[in-house]
Amino acid sequence: MIMSTGTPATNRSPLEWLRQRGYFFQYAGVLTLIMGIYIHLTRLFIGIDLVIQKVITPEFDMLLALPMIYTTLFGWLAWKRVSHPSKSHVVLFAVILVYFTISLPLHIRTYFVHNAELLRFFPVWYSVPIILVQFAMLLFLWRLQLKKGE
Repeated sequence: MIMSTGTPATNRSPLEWLRQRGYFFQYAGVLTLIMGIYIHLTRLFIGIDLVIQKVITPEFDMLLALPMIYTTLFGWLAWKRVSHPSKSHVVLFAVILVYFTISLPLHIRTYFVHNAELLRFFPVWYSVPIILVQFAMLLFLWRLQLKKGE
């Protein structure tokens, strides 16, 4: 993950400084994926009923939506700032952004219905492969490099 030091250059706006750092969307993406892994691991160990009752409350789901929205929006905006060493890298990055984009309505929905019952739609076995996928996406985002300068 790119760690930056320093402050905005005097001839650059704060927005330009943020853009050059990819709007820090990587951090939001990593946080979102850690929360997603937590949800699915917990579901495997304690079951969906307890998860919805005690863990994935509507408030937690609404909280999860915030870094997901940020990652989705700023991930797409930072597309040109990401260093893609190969075509497969471009494809994987696109798949991750599409994954976040598709997941958004599922979690934003909680703001309107104030329950997380939609989680019951996904069978328990779904949590096993999605944990592996989310972990792979987490590693991809963690290692993502941004272009220097520009």
